Amino acid sequence: MTKNAIVHILGSASLGGGELCALNLAAGLQSRGRSTTVWVPSAGAAYDEAVEYGLDVEIVRYGDAIKKAAVVRVLRAHWNLKLALLRRKPSIVHVHSAITYGALSRSLGSSFERKIVSHVQIDGPEERFVWCYKRPPDLIVACAEYLQRKVKDITGGSTRIEAVCNSVDTNRFRDCDRDAARQRLGMPTEKPVLLMLANLAPHKGQETAIRCVSWLAARGVSVECWLAGTQRDGSDYEAALKKLSSELGLDEHIRFLGQRNDPEVLLQACDYALLPSSQEGLPFTIVEAQASKRVVLAAPTAGIPEVIDHESTGFLLRTDDVFGYGSTIEKLIADPYQYEKVAEQAFKRIQDRYTWKAYVTRIMGLYDSLH
Repeated sequence: MTKNAIVHILGSASLGGGELCALNLAAGLQSRGRSTTVWVPSAGAAYDEAVEYGLDVEIVRYGDAIKKAAVVRVLRAHWNLKLALLRRKPSIVHVHSAITYGALSRSLGSSFERKIVSHVQIDGPEERFVWCYKRPPDLIVACAEYLQRKVKDITGGSTRIEAVCNSVDTNRFRDCDRDAARQRLGMPTEKPVLLMLANLAPHKGQETAIRCVSWLAARGVSVECWLAGTQRDGSDYEAALKKLSSELGLDEHIRFLGQRNDPEVLLQACDYALLPSSQEGLPFTIVEAQASKRVVLAAPTAGIPEVIDHESTGFLLRTDDVFGYGSTIEKLIADPYQYEKVAEQAFKRIQDRYTWKAYVTRIMGLYDSLH
């Protein structure tokens, strides 16, 4: 590879927020003339998306080290990574997951020729970060100021930690006509639409969203809820959610959309973006919804309060507060002026602070400061 080349190591072959951040960053760097490549542990949605982005992407089979498989398989995973590093000779390795960095750190190394960056995209227990950073990288990037403070306290400030808040491509995510977007999706409806853009997992809060729809229906307020995302790690959570939806008589109100590559159209088609999640960093779906002028209701987890001021740029509600989500939506449906006010205030903040152009520039500056 060329001098100052950057390798982005993804933690999963699936496509979550951290993986999308890595791919968008790699594409942004590439558009500015930086030599970049993306490594994924196996074929999957992340690899396919990287190809769609026109990125240099390679499968490097290091996944068994992350999964803590049998010893022989873990050793083979580290060997695969070392061989790839010797072959590519990058000047910067950016690992887009704290857990992945912790699992791979002994093989990544850190030297004058190669600088290591670890990205923190999600909150977790203190002991997890202690384990992840027992071999500290040259730089830790936190997706929210909350996580910067937390990791700094845990590591004792011995490692450089910078907060670079997750941002949004305002050319892609923007306000458009709801009815036109619903027609494009082939899902026309006159009902208010609640949207969750999140992998299907108990901590994300899809159960709260479904129960919110049931609460509204009991109040005579008919809405639809679209759940866009797939379950990970072989769980049966999707089946449990569908069972709950049927038991509550909501089969005609809940749509399971699976994995999607058109989040901008889904946000244009919805009215409310929900994320009653108990474990996050600073989710892209929130800033993307705000850039699309859609009102966000979310749990005050990790960095979320940094982009949502309650009742000003969105609404902060407890993860399991079905009444809070339902009653807030009911009030906003009855008060379009309040809805527009909140949506506009959030949109203005995004334009002022959270554009993707500024994000890429900030990361490039951090890379340059390492040499």
